[in-house]
Amino acid sequence: MADEFDPLNEAHASGSRAKEYTDQYDVDRWYEKLQDITFKTEFAPVYRFEAEAITCSYQRGKSKLTDAQKAALEKLEGRLEKLIEKFPQGAFVRLSTRSPKDAVLLSPKLYENLEKFINDETEDPNADTVAWYKAAVHTMKVTSGAEAVALLCSSGRSNTDLTAAIDANKSKDEGEDVELDDMHLIVREWTCVEPQMEFRGFCYKRKLRAVCQYFTSCYFPETVENKNEIAKTLVKFFRKSIKDRIPFDNCVIDFAIMPDGPRVVEFNPWYIRTGPVMFKWLDDIQLLKHGNPGGPEGLEFRIIESLELRRAEGFGNVRDKLKMYRDAKNPTQTYEKSEEKFAARWIVA
Repeated sequence: MADEFDPLNEAHASGSRAKEYTDQYDVDRWYEKLQDITFKTEFAPVYRFEAEAITCSYQRGKSKLTDAQKAALEKLEGRLEKLIEKFPQGAFVRLSTRSPKDAVLLSPKLYENLEKFINDETEDPNADTVAWYKAAVHTMKVTSGAEAVALLCSSGRSNTDLTAAIDANKSKDEGEDVELDDMHLIVREWTCVEPQMEFRGFCYKRKLRAVCQYFTSCYFPETVENKNEIAKTLVKFFRKSIKDRIPFDNCVIDFAIMPDGPRVVEFNPWYIRTGPVMFKWLDDIQLLKHGNPGGPEGLEFRIIESLELRRAEGFGNVRDKLKMYRDAKNPTQTYEKSEEKFAARWIVA
């Protein structure tokens, strides 16, 4: 008899049971019920031949694509273009499973955007870090099918997820028009969310138990000043709009507080491989399950309380990288070994 599936047991973190468990948190599973409290979204199928072309492009490079694979990506660009056109302000494109945000690290747009957000007159490591995150987020914005496909083809996350989806659909008949089960393209209306307004929440037994700021490399004085009010806003939103409507008892929720009120960005699985950001799954499990009666609104609410506490390893070279870009105008940026810590936090979070 197989052991009961435990989502917080690393030994159970892969395989068919883990996939079945994590799939229930995909955007296409919950969007219809909760579309009024999240961002406008369009869905499209992923065809096997398109998925194979994306993974081949990532693994071997565009120059190794066959003519048929190039045609498949052009067709995909056209399909995505029609959906992106529904959002005049631009769109955010991802798979059902994850976004291609790791591709940002290799995009020249990252440094083009950093030019817009960094303050050249005053060198401030914390402000520079905030500027980097804003630039990274804006690099995910696309206005064409070609931009969207370029991100997907440059993403190791997308390569991993599409490879798994291709393998899971091996039993299907051959053909270009075979849709992959449990995998969709997600096109969401682009909405600018300020980095200090993103939070990760932990829901256990349909109660919000813990919350932390999403970008831990930054110190936001306004978050510290308004900590109790933010907790009240998120708990009220959860109780009124989420608690009785979600199709799962336990989850990790990404919140965005917008000028017109909070929204759900996405739901993630209550799962050992979901990034806990300012928590540790096993060390903090009692807090994640029961909250903190002495905390604001009964939450264990963690934020970066001072400049000294920000987790900023690797961000000291933001200006050096920008200078290199300005001097060389290198169309392909790479990150150095010293930057791996902040790169990892951007990807895992």
